[in-house]
Amino acid sequence: MARLRTNSAFQRLTAAYASNEMGVTIAYILIPLVILDLTGSATNAGLVTALATTASTVAGIMSGAIADRSNPSFLLRLSFGLEFLLWGLLGLLLWQGTANVAIIAVLAIITSAVGAIDGPSEFVILKRIIPQTNSVRPPPSPKPAAPPLGSSARRSAAPCSPWADTSPSASNPSST
Repeated sequence: MARLRTNSAFQRLTAAYASNEMGVTIAYILIPLVILDLTGSATNAGLVTALATTASTVAGIMSGAIADRSNPSFLLRLSFGLEFLLWGLLGLLLWQGTANVAIIAVLAIITSAVGAIDGPSEFVILKRIIPQTNSVRPPPSPKPAAPPLGSSARRSAAPCSPWADTSPSASNPSST
């Protein structure tokens, strides 16, 4: 853990991730409240939130493959930049008083879809930043070999043991 605290790439990624997650969380709280304030309709607020969440889920299906096949650092910067611009545009429209439910819905849907690439891109970058020796588990130890047939260890094994010899001759050694 000490190595990660001194790793500047990890620190930058963590700071970017934390600020982005805070922005997304605030947006998911504020968007329904803004729509409720504009229209007075909780149904409209819920509908826009559901549409944005659906867009994020659908885009998330493809985002892992995109992050694996592209430059994840570029995708993360592009995603953060687009989200910043779209939320800034929404803030400007609200400040001017020209925002309506349709505009808010479209911006929320686009932003949610664009933001779906964040998580997979961050995971790909994390795999590159964190040394693989820290995250690799040792191979499992091999199973012990079974005692040879006819050995005293096999005859004395419990009947549920995989090495137990349950043949009639094993139960009664004097019969042989």
